[in-house]
Amino acid sequence: MFNDLWLQIEQANDKKLSRVISAVAEKYDEMMLEYSVIPDEGFDFLLRIFSCPRVLGAGGIEHLLLEINVDFIKYSPVQRTKLLDKLIEVCGTVSNELGRHSIGDFVARAYPEELALETFHTLSKKGTFERHVAFAGLDVLRMRTNRGGNPNNR
Repeated sequence: MFNDLWLQIEQANDKKLSRVISAVAEKYDEMMLEYSVIPDEGFDFLLRIFSCPRVLGAGGIEHLLLEINVDFIKYSPVQRTKLLDKLIEVCGTVSNELGRHSIGDFVARAYPEELALETFHTLSKKGTFERHVAFAGLDVLRMRTNRGGNPNNR
């Protein structure tokens, strides 16, 4: 089932890869509707996508992150940790600006505030692309915390 989705990514030419990733994200989301907990094979598929340099060099991962965020409650604590670790590992190789911004946004919205802050602090000390993720995420976090607290205290 996930092999078919992976083949679509592998077989897409570079011009169409972004659109294929978007379509695969939608199909992945439809498949996960059947589950109350994300199965390991579905999660392993995500890690495979986020490990692929070709995918990270194209646009489209923002669609995957959006679909993951919608059903984030279905991911186990272990899966959530592994996903964050993978995103931290690869965010410096995401050449698409929207993709990097989406990673920061996703971390700010999906993870507890303290963990997100720690992640952004770590990323802010790395390369240009990692700093972009950190500052985009901090901006989202700032907007979220303005509603209920003073972000200057953090």
